[in-house]
Amino acid sequence: MSLEHARPGQYGGQAKTYSLDIKDVAARYGVSVPTIRRKLAADPDFPQPLRFSSQTHRWAAAELDAYDARQTGRVEAS
Repeated sequence: MSLEHARPGQYGGQAKTYSLDIKDVAARYGVSVPTIRRKLAADPDFPQPLRFSSQTHRWAAAELDAYDARQTGRVEAS
């Protein structure tokens, strides 16, 4: 089950949907869950999840897309 939550975004007041859990993020990058945890600790640019509780964290796909674009040197279109 995917938990969805929206909060205002940084730009233009648009809401972001936080629906990807850590398993989804790991699958997106083809790595294990522990690797995502290590990346969170080691890479200050990696998007931080929205924490709903001590065990429930969700990422916004838009934030991961923006991170990917920065990593590959692409400029994100607005």
